[in-house]
Amino acid sequence: MNRVSLWLTVCVTLIAANVFAEVSRQYRAWGDSALQYLMMKQEKMDWAALKTDADAKAFIDLFWARRDPTPDTPANELRQQLEARIADADKRYTFGKTPGSQTDHGLVYVLFGEPSQIVNRLTTRGTAVGLQQFQRPVNVESWIYRGEAAERVAGTKSFDVMFAFHDEKMATELELDGPSRQSFDLTALAVAKRVLKRPFLTAADLASGGESVRTVAVGLIVVSDKALAYEILRRAQEGEHFSDLARKYSSHHSAKDGGYLGRMPFAELGDDFKVALTGKGPGTTVVIERSPQFAVVRLLTDAEASAADVVMPKSN
Repeated sequence: MNRVSLWLTVCVTLIAANVFAEVSRQYRAWGDSALQYLMMKQEKMDWAALKTDADAKAFIDLFWARRDPTPDTPANELRQQLEARIADADKRYTFGKTPGSQTDHGLVYVLFGEPSQIVNRLTTRGTAVGLQQFQRPVNVESWIYRGEAAERVAGTKSFDVMFAFHDEKMATELELDGPSRQSFDLTALAVAKRVLKRPFLTAADLASGGESVRTVAVGLIVVSDKALAYEILRRAQEGEHFSDLARKYSSHHSAKDGGYLGRMPFAELGDDFKVALTGKGPGTTVVIERSPQFAVVRLLTDAEASAADVVMPKSN
């Protein structure tokens, strides 16, 4: 490697290290705990791109708001429960320099809580050395979840759930075995889906009081031909009046009102509408494919909505 290449490599490494170093150890530890298994794909990308503690705090506030089981109350019960488990896991399962909440014991405990039963046993495992086979002892600790505890893990009381931890090195460092690791990954994903209440909540929504109070004025055109849907989209984006297009082409009953559906909470939109419109502002028009039909949807501007509010009652 020549000097220039070496210099560039060192500079890039130092820059990356300095950027990451701006997020304190406290916040990095938060992202390394079991909570990482509750993150959506986009959240994982956003977390990896954070540069300051202020960004990390804002991310965490939004993370918990999306999972608040009772958003209309001051307390976030899920946050209180899991943060208490993280603190408990750090006391009970810390191993060497690894915080307890980041060990396999801690990951399982934080997400699923206390098991119904813990069973310890000693087994042996064969190890080949040259032409000889030696038996070495392995500590195995099994966590068993039954009844209500099993329901926390798997969403049902119909069967027990077990996670097996093996101490392969006889150093009291217990780690999930292969099958238990796969089971943990699957059940953690199921828990992540169950606790996610408002996936489309944005930082702007949170700052303004939450997704539940955000209202949008929506226009709709429904057609059965894909080519026509995208032709309407093009014309709307080029400035043609959406209401005129709706009256001419839409098969929806709102066509007589220029496709105007009224003002409604963003939270009450269908999931496909939310996905297409999250982060979009007034004046945005999109196509949503709902086979065998196609919906051309517009977030009306204040001027468009005000004009539609005046016309709509006259047509009813």
